[in-house]
Amino acid sequence: VMTRTCANVPRLLNKNFRKGGGRMQAERYLEQIKKLDAIISNKRAERKRWESIADSMGGFSVGDRVQSSRNLHRGSDAIAEYLDIDTEIKALTAKKKAILDTLQRLPCNEYNVLYKIYVEGKMLKELPSECYKSYEWCKKKKQRGLMLLQDILDEQ
Repeated sequence: VMTRTCANVPRLLNKNFRKGGGRMQAERYLEQIKKLDAIISNKRAERKRWESIADSMGGFSVGDRVQSSRNLHRGSDAIAEYLDIDTEIKALTAKKKAILDTLQRLPCNEYNVLYKIYVEGKMLKELPSECYKSYEWCKKKKQRGLMLLQDILDEQ
């Protein structure tokens, strides 16, 4: 009779998970790149808006009328928002870099195929003409790349 300890259960589950649905987790991991790009782009636009508000609130010289405390408060709020958004952009950019660093751990062919699909936004059917390979070769490299990426993610 073979006994299994509780310590082996997660390993067995991961093995089974990888066979059937492991690729979805790796794909979702890579799909974060598109979402992060969109969020970063929107945050930059928002930061620009707050920067414009902060600029329009400041810059009075000594001879100008005194600003009301409400306008001074709004100007400092705009600066605070600008700085907060700047911090968020840096964090989002770091997260994207971490995903790309993980992707770079793959073998060259698998890396190239996944990079073109998930970073450059190309369709799998476009790759054969770029890689000078067959559609089946590109499809296999994508599948193998996702499987290897899943192994890397499972290690982390």
